[in-house]
Amino acid sequence: MAPTSVSVVIPTFRRPELLRRCLHSLRHQTLPAEAYEIVVVDNGPDDDTARTVELFAAAFASRPDASSSVGPGPSVRYIVEEKRGLSYAKNAGATAAVGEIVAYLDDDALASPDWLRCVVAGFTEVEPPPYVVGGPVYPLLAGRRPAWFQDRYETASWGDHPRLLERGEYFYGANVAFRRDLLLRAGGFDPALGMKGTTLGFAEDAEVFERLRAATDGPLVSLYLPKAYVLHLIPEERVSPGYRLKRYFMIGQTKAVRDLRNPASRRWQVIGRATWRFARAVVAAIPRDHFPRHYASWAYEQGTYCALALGYLAGALGFRATVQRTH
Repeated sequence: MAPTSVSVVIPTFRRPELLRRCLHSLRHQTLPAEAYEIVVVDNGPDDDTARTVELFAAAFASRPDASSSVGPGPSVRYIVEEKRGLSYAKNAGATAAVGEIVAYLDDDALASPDWLRCVVAGFTEVEPPPYVVGGPVYPLLAGRRPAWFQDRYETASWGDHPRLLERGEYFYGANVAFRRDLLLRAGGFDPALGMKGTTLGFAEDAEVFERLRAATDGPLVSLYLPKAYVLHLIPEERVSPGYRLKRYFMIGQTKAVRDLRNPASRRWQVIGRATWRFARAVVAAIPRDHFPRHYASWAYEQGTYCALALGYLAGALGFRATVQRTH
């Protein structure tokens, strides 16, 4: 591959302190600094974000690389995408990237030290060569842990062993890398999906996998590597049951909107499916002979199923709600 084989693209929207921590995690990669660059895409330009990137770019240029103890760190570039939306920012980063691989990292995520080395090895040392490489996303709670909360609620993982993804599976957008040429050929991410500033949005990562499959001659080879993991920072306010139920409502609503956009779907079919899912979720939430031992966790889980199904039903009926990100 080229000297700069991978471009790390970090879309950000007015979270300079989280971005600072994210960039710091990239300072300690075991992949040689000359093999990667960092592209920060500012989707809500402000002086604090620009200053954060400027300071890190200067620090990276003047300090020794973590893996070799000599020489500068990776190059850091700052670009602005005025069109509001996470998908716009991701596409701008892919267009600006110089690496053959585009690796996406959320601004509230921390890359493990071997993250990039594992990603590059996945693309270069595996046969058949994959088009996409991704790894797990584990939660890192920033505040108090509620008694009912379990890590699996915020974990995105396909297991403990490397494997190829099956049809219908995809990687979470906080930790996924693509061959840049294929991503651009497929048209990038759908601007109608994903976050819009602080307004919650979803499914841009799932949708792009569908178009990538259509853009390849054969199967879309997607490699899962457990060692290529990142940590996702979860602020305390985002662990509240109310916020999380609203989030799942929005996920369900987005799924219905996507299904309605499918030319093979009829509205009455989507509404019928949505009604059945909601009824099934409500029935499943009714306790049987006794309350579960861990009642708080059980109640939360049943609530998310109902919120997801209700959001899907609302979306199928044409209802459009918006929920703001708390941080």
